[in-house]
Amino acid sequence: MSSRVALCLVMLTFAGVGVYSYATQKIVLTRFGDGDEYFFAAEQRVAGQTVRAEVPYVYRVALPWLVAETFPGDIERGFRFYNTIAAFASTVLLLFWLQAFGVRAGVAALTTILYVVNWISPTRFMYFY
Repeated sequence: MSSRVALCLVMLTFAGVGVYSYATQKIVLTRFGDGDEYFFAAEQRVAGQTVRAEVPYVYRVALPWLVAETFPGDIERGFRFYNTIAAFASTVLLLFWLQAFGVRAGVAALTTILYVVNWISPTRFMYFY
């Protein structure tokens, strides 16, 4: 299997798992735990307030700042957008990283696909929480 075929398989799996997760995981609770802290920080940034959050979340300012600057009217959509990009990037980077260490393209694709379909992978988890 060539590297291009492996990449195409991984991308198709990512898209399929993402669509399946979106369709089956109905969002009931969007603000929970650490996600609530980040959401609150982005809301404070949009309102022009001083960001106040619990430790360690108060030190993690990059993503709430980015979401507040680019999606001030729909913070939830902003977090989902950037989480999707990060999930895709981690998937592609895993594939390339495995191939850089000499893992054959087919084995690297299979390993990456198993990472994507894992029940708590970023691809599946982003619609749950």
